[in-house]
Amino acid sequence: MTESTHTVTGMACGYCAESVAEELERIVGVTAVTVDVDSGTVVVTSGRDLETADVRAAVEALSRCGWPPLTVTEDGLEVAATCTVSDLLAFARAPGQAWPRARTLIADCCRAFSSSFKVWNTATVGGNVCLALPAGPMISLAVALDGMCQVWGRDGRRSRVPVTDFVTGPGRTVLRPGDLLRSLHLPAAALTRPVAWRRVSLRPLGRSAALVTGTRASDTGRTSIAVTAATIRPVVLTFDQPPAATVLHDA
Repeated sequence: MTESTHTVTGMACGYCAESVAEELERIVGVTAVTVDVDSGTVVVTSGRDLETADVRAAVEALSRCGWPPLTVTEDGLEVAATCTVSDLLAFARAPGQAWPRARTLIADCCRAFSSSFKVWNTATVGGNVCLALPAGPMISLAVALDGMCQVWGRDGRRSRVPVTDFVTGPGRTVLRPGDLLRSLHLPAAALTRPVAWRRVSLRPLGRSAALVTGTRASDTGRTSIAVTAATIRPVVLTFDQPPAATVLHDA
């Protein structure tokens, strides 16, 4: 028997670990797979020397899941959990398309990743949300645009959870062992609102120290201001009209 160690990026929950293990166990000769989600380390035990290419092919096939990265409907935008940051940024940059204001916000949040383009090509929207880091830019984006998480339960049940409720603290979400984040739904009404975005970092290319997004309903003036990165979970303040500085301070 031989053991080989591999690194798999994008895992965020028990379902990810089980899926990776099941896919790798399909490879001829593999007898055992141990997955550590936190470190992204996968140890494969096999009866023969295992080619790294075999492991990479299995994981890449799993990561696609057959889900389209982005689906535009009359109801809004469906972002698959497996959609990469680079796919989302390409969507935001497409000229002459619907929701120009929201696309600007999407692009800004994608660029808030303190990573290289190589990471953007592998990091996923769902992975960033499920990691539940305070500075997670996809969390900031989804909160600003009233995002809803579509969750597939291990028991077969499907539910929708607002992103503001999905993240419960640093590294914590409502996902139970075996649950899966399928997608994020951004409603059309939120995608058409005027938006504002400000980011503060301790270093020019560092992680966000505070990320504030604001949206305003064109018909009613109802204003929502979301704060992430500086808080342990997303905080959303809602006002009937754009607040004065003193009102916002008191809130």
